[in-house]
Amino acid sequence: MKKELAQNRTAAFILTAFLIILCMGSLAYLFIRRSGGSPDGQIIRIYRDSVLIEEIPFDAIKEERRVRYSTPDGGYNIVSFSPEGVSITEASCPDKTCIHIGRIRDSSLPLVCLPNRLVITISDPEEDSTAPDAVSY
Repeated sequence: MKKELAQNRTAAFILTAFLIILCMGSLAYLFIRRSGGSPDGQIIRIYRDSVLIEEIPFDAIKEERRVRYSTPDGGYNIVSFSPEGVSITEASCPDKTCIHIGRIRDSSLPLVCLPNRLVITISDPEEDSTAPDAVSY
């Protein structure tokens, strides 16, 4: 009985240690990917109503510039492009969630303004934006 209890504790310890190492490795990978990822060679895509309205190579952005994207009903977003990333700095939407997202510089998170129907993504040039993703399957 004591031998079985000792074996169960050992197995539980090994399993717990394995899971902790797996979690730490996953977090380290995500941190390195997010902080060390270079936007070089990537494309900024701006969509309004799911229609691509502009593509900007990240490499072409040498200094900060701001662009106003307007909707037919009078709404607008002012988007800031800089070598450090892309952000929405001003918007006519009531909640300003799109501004609070902050700056993006990789493909892990898009900038979205639902009231103004604006979506900004950063992706690889060869990536087909119309192709189904893993969630589609």
